[in-house]
Amino acid sequence: MRVGFFKSGEKFGCISQIHMDGKMLVCSGPSPKFQRAPIDNDYGGEVFSYVNRWKNAEIESFISVRNTDSSGMQYSFDSNGVFNISFQCRIVRKGDKPNTKMNMMMEYHVKPSGTIFLDVYIQKVASLPPLARVGLSMECSNRLQEVEWFGRGKHECYSDRKASAFVDRYRSTVNELHVPYIFPSENGGRADVRWLTVRPIRDKTHGIFVSAKSPSYFQMSISNYTLEDLTRAKHQDELTESKCVEVHLDHAHMGVGGDDSWSPSVHKDALIDDSGWKFGLVLTPIHSQSDASNLYYSVDTS
Repeated sequence: MRVGFFKSGEKFGCISQIHMDGKMLVCSGPSPKFQRAPIDNDYGGEVFSYVNRWKNAEIESFISVRNTDSSGMQYSFDSNGVFNISFQCRIVRKGDKPNTKMNMMMEYHVKPSGTIFLDVYIQKVASLPPLARVGLSMECSNRLQEVEWFGRGKHECYSDRKASAFVDRYRSTVNELHVPYIFPSENGGRADVRWLTVRPIRDKTHGIFVSAKSPSYFQMSISNYTLEDLTRAKHQDELTESKCVEVHLDHAHMGVGGDDSWSPSVHKDALIDDSGWKFGLVLTPIHSQSDASNLYYSVDTS
């Protein structure tokens, strides 16, 4: 396995690529993400709507840059051959780098086997509206079209819409996960996911396994369309398939609300607590015939 990191630029501290046996598996990420493609309910409330507050805060322009108060990056090898690397980052608006919105640390531990342990620490330091998500997104090869997960399903579900979605092991495709709402928006999420895999449907090559670090779960959504394209489009026929599969792995995702459609009505228990966030993921390349459940229980995710 070969893994690279962004050591400068607007994705500082994020993985730049993961290759296995000459095949590109991850094109970019995981990188921090805080916005979603607005759903109908996000527009309710006019100037007080979530959409309007997100636009005013320019959350869609948030980027990760090096913390200027430190060296920004430290790395070492331990006696077991594990490569350890950490990044001190600042989350800022693009074009407004002096004003920090959040501080973030990303710590990676890359084992000789190819398994990557990632710990993320985020602390908000500026006033922000309720966030749509706190998590990571990564762009995977568009060859990886089969999705398997252990979590809630089989239909889409969110923190305040999951009573009928039961925890089990499910399999689908990226296209099948897409929900073609007339007005394109955030869609296809699955709640309380323990692990997931994305891999090719037919050929016997490698894919990617991701699990939450115990005892946490995550919210996932996987799409052939980018978040930006889902936000821009007004109708399904305006969507264009991306060259990569976009995978969202959310430590927290705001509920969808819906008590009414004319006010910001997400209940307090479905809003994201903004006191700071600490979460972790495990990523490892897998063969298309590998059993993800066995892998999940064999990897120490604590």
